[in-house]
Amino acid sequence: CHHNPMILVDPDGNKTWPIASTIIRTELYNAFIGYYNAPRPGNRDKLHHGVDISGNIGDPVTATDTGIVVFAGYANKKLGNIVRIETLVINEDGTFNISISEVAHLNDIFVQTGDIVEEGVVVGTLGQTGNAGNTSPHVHYSEKNSKGVFKNPSSTYTAEERKQQSIPETDYNKIGNNNDN
Repeated sequence: CHHNPMILVDPDGNKTWPIASTIIRTELYNAFIGYYNAPRPGNRDKLHHGVDISGNIGDPVTATDTGIVVFAGYANKKLGNIVRIETLVINEDGTFNISISEVAHLNDIFVQTGDIVEEGVVVGTLGQTGNAGNTSPHVHYSEKNSKGVFKNPSSTYTAEERKQQSIPETDYNKIGNNNDN
């Protein structure tokens, strides 16, 4: 876990979806594979901790928050090339927390560790690095707090932001389980 002594406050508190597409990845063998909390036998706790958003190789991928790039580069054979951004979020009650957003499977990376980026700035392009090499092209987008607890990325957007950006429900427990009855 990287602890950066410099944390940047997002001035407006708003978020931007990382790519133009809002289509959650599906595959013929698993219609819900791209959803948050979808079953993933290969993961330690057997769940998917992000959202896979379908797109085309080379599509621009943007920073979802204003913050500081705490890692940009090749992460591992699972995530491939990633950009990880930390942001200080001040809550309405005056408390604060650190939000960490990450986009993975990038083809190109246009930022470096230590860069300060604004929400909406292109940080890379959609690719098929890591374990995405055998799947349809997509960007893996995850959100977590400073303790490493993941949360559904779409739940971090306000209702108005979700409406304006056409962000779908991305939680498998709210979508996928409806078909299990």
